[in-house]
Amino acid sequence: MPKVEIAQIDKLVHFIFYFLLFSFTFYGWKKQSQFMLLKTAPLVTIWFACILFGVGIELGQEFLTTDRHFEWLDVFSNTSGAFVAMLAWNLSLKKIFVQ
Repeated sequence: MPKVEIAQIDKLVHFIFYFLLFSFTFYGWKKQSQFMLLKTAPLVTIWFACILFGVGIELGQEFLTTDRHFEWLDVFSNTSGAFVAMLAWNLSLKKIFVQ
């Protein structure tokens, strides 16, 4: 079977994974009721946490492995995926509470 190469598909995978990371984290964050402090500014807080996590993973690849390296495009893809998820959740919450 021939191997199909799609240029930069890993950036799309980063985008999708961080979209899902943000979405599942936000959903869980909204469902929890034990820590009321977590109810304040969850969208921006989770987005910032996703960015820090993504940068941390990239730094780990650069300094803790010999065959992987830090890539700014991965950070951009991660941040973009989380940002689009944040916008989607923000729009869906506005529609839910407006109706």
